[in-house]
Amino acid sequence: MESLLRREIANCVTNEIRDPRIGFITITRVEMTDDLQSVTAYYTVLGAENKNGTMTQQALDNLRGFVQRSYAKAVSMRRVPLLNFKQDAAEDKRFEMNELISKARATDPRVENESKDDELA
Repeated sequence: MESLLRREIANCVTNEIRDPRIGFITITRVEMTDDLQSVTAYYTVLGAENKNGTMTQQALDNLRGFVQRSYAKAVSMRRVPLLNFKQDAAEDKRFEMNELISKARATDPRVENESKDDELA
């Protein structure tokens, strides 16, 4: 159910909503409560100007009803789960770790020597 909701929410947010406050957004995961009454859609936003995501969060909160109606058509359930949006901190941490690894590799002389050895082989 969560994967279906993620796909439907992502489709609605990326293809049906034209709000300049949202920018380039990715729905990374969806978690549903055990009682199926609410769902949280986690997202990431690309772009330094919207890094903290406050504009995006406000826009998504304003459009929550529209997105709920959109996925209610695709999901046949007795009650449509209440939607909440939350910025995905795990994705931000993963991005920061990748940047740190790239910087460390760029300053490590052993990495440079390994790549030269690979070219010679």
